[in-house]
Amino acid sequence: MFLALVGVYGLLAASVDQRARELSIRAALGATLRDILASVAFIGLRLTAIGLGLGLLASMAASSLLSTLLYDVQPRDPLVFALVPLAILSVSTFAWLAPARRAASASPLDILRGE
Repeated sequence: MFLALVGVYGLLAASVDQRARELSIRAALGATLRDILASVAFIGLRLTAIGLGLGLLASMAASSLLSTLLYDVQPRDPLVFALVPLAILSVSTFAWLAPARRAASASPLDILRGE
């Protein structure tokens, strides 16, 4: 879980840093803080959804291979397959918040001057 959180945060922070000029121009042209937050959060949601989809597919495939190693547990337990993605989604939401808040609070003038 921690590795997923760090990975989502790292990718999203790098994406926000690369898009700092674009986001500052949008802010200078009148985009509200809510618009900028929604834009960054959408990227985080898309990244998390892709990762969860691929992870669920890989875990379904691996569960049949690992069924011999499991003791007293079903290989495709529906409760686990429902709760783990929900937990990762809720934890990754916190990973979106820091870059999104940083992007929304950045001064467009400072960013454009720096480049």
